[in-house]
Amino acid sequence: MDCTAKGSKKRHPIVPFDFEGSAVRVATRDGEPWWVLTDVCRPLEIGHAPMASQRLDYDEKDTISLPDSEGRPHQNAINELTSAA
Repeated sequence: MDCTAKGSKKRHPIVPFDFEGSAVRVATRDGEPWWVLTDVCRPLEIGHAPMASQRLDYDEKDTISLPDSEGRPHQNAINELTSAA
């Protein structure tokens, strides 16, 4: 599975990562890991992922093109796990 950063045509492979028994999708972009925000929030029991992203700086979050199970075409991704927790 691949994703693209919003506004970009470059494809980035998605790698599944296991965090405390939950699947977390990770894309590597420019050598940095980018985690799908909702996947990170689930095992941390953070109920509202968009609210968690508000605490991050603009360069610590982005939107990636990766359809979810409900057909939404974009997902929020973060590159700073410690800031979102």
